[in-house]
Amino acid sequence: MDDDSAEIELLEQNLNKTRQISQRMTSILTNFDTRLMKIERSILPLYNSTQKLKQRAHNIDRALLKIDEVASSQDGIAVDEGQILRGPQLGQLEVYIDILERLNAAIAFKSSDADSRDMARLIETGAKKLTQLYTKLVAEGSSGSPPVSGLAFTL
Repeated sequence: MDDDSAEIELLEQNLNKTRQISQRMTSILTNFDTRLMKIERSILPLYNSTQKLKQRAHNIDRALLKIDEVASSQDGIAVDEGQILRGPQLGQLEVYIDILERLNAAIAFKSSDADSRDMARLIETGAKKLTQLYTKLVAEGSSGSPPVSGLAFTL
């Protein structure tokens, strides 16, 4: 019986040590959890502020892209205006017509009345110059007689 009681006593001591280790681990984990909650409370405002700053930076980037797009559009219109005022060239007739079509399409998407009026004026000028070229080509290609006055376009 002494062996059994010694073995039981040894098992009880091991059980007590295991309980003590479990209690210490529980205490350590509870302390760790408390510290993590404190860190989370201190970091959360920083995280929220960072997210807001990221969103603002994204909005600023998008606004800058739109500004660049509008600026390049205005530069492109200035180049197109020069080409339209020069009139269509025989070797570049498709380019000239493409410019007119692009400006015509741009009118549909512009909200500014001043820009639309300027583009409409430019398209009208381009159409007149294109008509003049066609009239000239038809006159030159005909049998040598001048075009009929009723069929000529007035500018």
